[in-house]
Parts: sequence; C-alpha cells; structure tokens
Amino acid sequence: MSPRQHHVLTSEEEKEHRQRVTVAGLQGAAAGAVIGLGVLALGRRNLSYFQTMTPRLRSYFVGYAVVGAAIYQGERVHFQVLREFQQADLIARGLESPKPAADSFDWRQYVAEHRYGIIGTTWAVGMTASMFYLARQRYLTMSQKIVQARMYAQAITLISLTATAGVSMSKTEKITKRIEDEAKKPWEI
Repeated sequence: MSPRQHHVLTSEEEKEHRQRVTVAGLQGAAAGAVIGLGVLALGRRNLSYFQTMTPRLRSYFVGYAVVGAAIYQGERVHFQVLREFQQADLIARGLESPKPAADSFDWRQYVAEHRYGIIGTTWAVGMTASMFYLARQRYLTMSQKIVQARMYAQAITLISLTATAGVSMSKTEKITKRIEDEAKKPWEI
C-alpha cells in the first residue's frame, strides 16, 4: 500500500476531524473579522475612497476577509489532521513514513493541498492591483472603480481556479490509476 494512498477515517476520527476543522474555521473567521474591521476603521480615517463607500460595500469588504480567512484556516487544519491520521495509520501497520528527498518538491501536491489559499490570494492580489490601476482614472466614480476592479479580480480568479483545478484533477487521476494498478494481480497487468 502506497503511503500517499488515502486513509479511510473511522467515525471517531471523522468527528475529531470535523470538530477541529470547524474550530479552525471559526478562529479564521474571527481573525478575518478583526483584520477586516481594523483595515476598514483605518481606511475610513485616512483614505477618502473608504469614506465614500456605501454600507453595503463596507459589509462586503469585511465579509470577504471573514470568509477568506475561515476557508484558509479550515483548509490548513484539514490537511494537517489528515496527515496526522495517515501517519498514525502507517505507524499502526508498522510501516515507515517516507522521507522526501531534500531536492524533491512536488509542486502538484502543493497546489492540490493549498488550492483555496492560492485562489483567495490571487483574488486579493487581483483586487488590490486593479484598485491601484483604477485609482488613476479620474473620470470614474468610486462605485464604478470598485465594480471594474471586481471584474478584473474575477477574471484573474477564474484563471487561477481553472489552473488549480487542472493540476488537482491531474494529481487525483494519477493517484486513482496507481491505486487501481496496485489492486490488480500480477497476471492482470
């Protein structure tokens, strides 16, 4: 059995996993709320375009920070818990966990495990870059600039979403094929 093969969770492990991911998601949401509200408060004092934001846009601003931080933190803990369960399973079966070589970095595995963080980061970077670009446009109102920035950020996010999905799906297909090959008897190959 390959060490990269997925570990089937027992009901106790599933409950522990759900509980730890939920707590991490709530912690991330709280951190996102603090960061979002802090940036909003500082922005309202110092930047004129924050002062002109409607209450709906302010709530979206904070909401994006809350949701993004919750997803990021929940995903991080999800993969951490799964690795812990996999390590415990390998130890229980008497197998040694593989030590990756110092020069072998599997970028596909990294992208598959951090896809939501990558997508959220590209959205934030796209939104920030497009807002800086559009800030120089004198003939657009603040609402028009925000809508235009969201359009640019959505385009960048869709590109990153498609790319990470493609990498994740190719990684999953390779794992599935390897599991099927390992399950076959030598005379069936």
